Amino acid sequence: MGKEIQIVPLIIVFAVGVLAGIGIYAIANEVTDFGSYGSIISPRKDTGEELGQKVRTAGSVANPSNYQQAMEQFEGYRIQFAPNCLPNPTSMTVKNGTKILLDNRSADGHEITIDGVPHRLWGYEFETVTMSSDKLPHTAIIDCRSGDDIAYNAVQILIQP
Repeated sequence: MGKEIQIVPLIIVFAVGVLAGIGIYAIANEVTDFGSYGSIISPRKDTGEELGQKVRTAGSVANPSNYQQAMEQFEGYRIQFAPNCLPNPTSMTVKNGTKILLDNRSADGHEITIDGVPHRLWGYEFETVTMSSDKLPHTAIIDCRSGDDIAYNAVQILIQP
């Protein structure tokens, strides 16, 4: 009987350790799940598609068909990503619902993440994104990844009402 009594506390300690590990894992995942905070994940007003999906409509004002048209349309609302994910500019302020241009100026593909929502751009590709949030003001955080290069908090966009 003496050995059975010693095993029970060991099992209890093990179970508490497993539960604590699961709790820590769950807390860590909630902290990195930016989409749950009601940020920019909303349907596009022009197409009804979710953000992150590219729309290729030649010649439309909402989705420029060529680079020169995009440069003109999004002057002041463009973020360029050079090789090694170096952004320009590193901060911006926009009104809720404003479209911005993500512009990959590198031959390498970049994964641009806005508040946890990925946007994958091939070399020299660009994409329009509508910046919106349910809770205003909101600072959207943009990360960039290109191969082994990762730039966390590379750009901050303040979304105002």
